[in-house]
Amino acid sequence: MHVRVSSVTRGKHTYRYAQLVESFRRDSDGKPVHRVIANLGRVTDPTQLDNLKAAFEANRNGERLVAPSAEPTTADNSRLRRPQAILRYLDVAVVVETMRRVGLCDELSRLLPQLGSDVAPERVVTALVAQRCVDPQSKLRATRWLPRTALPEMLGVAPTQFNNTRVHRVLEQLEAIEHELMRALSRRAHEQHGRFATLYLDLTDTWFEGQGPDLAKKGRTKAGHVRRKVGIVLLCSDEGHPLRWEVVEGTSAEGPRMLQVMRSVQQVPWLEQIPIVCDRALGHTAHIQQLLNANVQFLTALLKSEFDSYGVQLPSESLADCPPPTRPSELGECTRQAVRRARQTELTELSEDLFYTDLGLVDVPVNETTADHLPTVCSEALRIGLDLVESVASRKFSTHSAAARAAGLSPQVGGRYASLARLEPELQEQTLMGHVDGYPLTRLLQIVRTTDKSAQYTAFEQLRQETPKPTRHSPTASAHAQRPQAKTAQSKRQQVRVVAYFNPEVFVRQRWLAQQKLDELEAQVTELNQRLSNPQSHLKPKGATQKLNDWLRRHDLVTLFAVGTEQQPTPEGSLTRLTVKRDEAEWQKRRSFDGFSVLVAHPKLKRSAAELTRTYRAKNAVEADFQVIKSVVKLRPVRHRTDAKVRAHVALCMLALYVQRSLAWQLRKENISAEQALEQLEPCRLCRYVTKGSDRDAYVLPQVSAEDRALLRRLGLTRLVEPGELRAALRPRSEFVSTSADGTA
Repeated sequence: MHVRVSSVTRGKHTYRYAQLVESFRRDSDGKPVHRVIANLGRVTDPTQLDNLKAAFEANRNGERLVAPSAEPTTADNSRLRRPQAILRYLDVAVVVETMRRVGLCDELSRLLPQLGSDVAPERVVTALVAQRCVDPQSKLRATRWLPRTALPEMLGVAPTQFNNTRVHRVLEQLEAIEHELMRALSRRAHEQHGRFATLYLDLTDTWFEGQGPDLAKKGRTKAGHVRRKVGIVLLCSDEGHPLRWEVVEGTSAEGPRMLQVMRSVQQVPWLEQIPIVCDRALGHTAHIQQLLNANVQFLTALLKSEFDSYGVQLPSESLADCPPPTRPSELGECTRQAVRRARQTELTELSEDLFYTDLGLVDVPVNETTADHLPTVCSEALRIGLDLVESVASRKFSTHSAAARAAGLSPQVGGRYASLARLEPELQEQTLMGHVDGYPLTRLLQIVRTTDKSAQYTAFEQLRQETPKPTRHSPTASAHAQRPQAKTAQSKRQQVRVVAYFNPEVFVRQRWLAQQKLDELEAQVTELNQRLSNPQSHLKPKGATQKLNDWLRRHDLVTLFAVGTEQQPTPEGSLTRLTVKRDEAEWQKRRSFDGFSVLVAHPKLKRSAAELTRTYRAKNAVEADFQVIKSVVKLRPVRHRTDAKVRAHVALCMLALYVQRSLAWQLRKENISAEQALEQLEPCRLCRYVTKGSDRDAYVLPQVSAEDRALLRRLGLTRLVEPGELRAALRPRSEFVSTSADGTA
């Protein structure tokens, strides 16, 4: 970063402004550019600009500015000496003391090997965690950063002993104890904060500069960039403390990896039966069934494609005619209108931006477990078919496929059963009485395909006059056996607790984005048609159709629009033009889900619908953790080249996150974050003096401001600025004894 002067001319006058700018490379093309960090105000005097540059340069070098005296130098002034060094102190001291207070240093000392090294490895890890919290840079940068801080005095580590070789050796040791470290963090968090009310689970990714390790695979990151990446699964407490994490392959599916972490938690006695909240990555029925089988107390949200299978009835009709906003300025009014409409439905208002409804216990759909062959009992097949038709007619399910899947049937088998409802009523009655149970169901399906009423009666009588063919079960035994089997299967069906909630702001924004997609599609069609009408264009109708289908696929609209071509007459002949036809039924079905989320929970989770809604909405705890490790701790980009080093890097970031969350918990009653607290304490440096004629260094701490002392009081760390305790806590560098291993570790 550096100070830059920006000039602006207005009329005949030129104004100069000072700015603090930073160089960085753009993600899109890697080109180095500048961005403004802070505007420092208007510059009216050259001396003012020189002072700004001098102050910034001194701060960057860890030096202290002293105002020049107007009085001549005297003999008394000559006795004042400059410090040998000005060391970064108070912010790193708070991090180190927090690690000691929450027990991280003790756990690292217990877990890391202590033999064969003249420097305790937990001290190296403590220094790396402190760097992650206050000045996150590369590990190589850490070896140059540490001597400019008071960490050597606080940890008793000579700057020459903290070298790149030792750092990477300790990283290998840290990776080896990763699982034991996670268990230790969980236990410490449990001891300090009591039993967790809720756990939160999510997955993010981090990308690499260069090739990366074996786990790194090329793919699209969460930010939308195509990079070589790995995934990181994180389980945290409701206070945001990291409890479990796992580095996974970059292209790993989210669901199975998250399930693996959830199962591992259930093996810890004091973590067992604590609800785990996760997002829609586990909102598929197959994952929900695995969670139920593992008896995991879970709360997640269904994928929208699963709504129909659970028979979810959303009060979306009252909101269907709400016009979508066309400009950002209309978002507020449209949201207020959506709130008024929501209050007219059966939804219960939890807050102005949140409404919910309790849908009770719902059977979990079975993933097409029924074999594709048809049963021989016609009466039971007709009963099932009539139930499927009735469930769709009563609007419990929107399609026969969804109703069949909820009944444990494949859509194909369910469709065949439902087609039996087309039999004439008298024929249905005879079938239900078992008069044709001795005949194959395929024969009855042939009769159903006959649309003529009299032809159905004739074919049915012909079937009854035929001699029944022997089957694996006799008609009587089969008819009586099928019902108990169906009842038993129904009694074993798994159930989940279902709650739906509605967010008016999300509803309006989704409607707005949908309208924008329609406008973009129209513009895309217009552009392609213009190119097709241009004689100089090389675009052909086949290529234009492919381009439009690719655009629809990228925006998840390919199933909603049918792309075709038509011939438009012109004076020169005819012109091929693209046409797009929208599936109105499917479009309205998608819009009926706007603003709604459907939550599913373990049936034994004893919380009200309102509590489940609040609990799921609080999952920003893990999302905030990811934000901290991405921005404050700077998880990415990663520059390591082996899987072990990447896991060690992630472990360092999690330790730094634990410190951040511990500080945030102590400051929870104050309007200040952990990042802001460390930033406020950063300017308080420690002056190191070399005393002539003595073998000890002297350390002087400047006067601490009232704001800094008040912050330390909130943290219970005022001893860090008390002169007596400060001298006892620091080991002067002059006492360090160099060893032959210092240079090579």
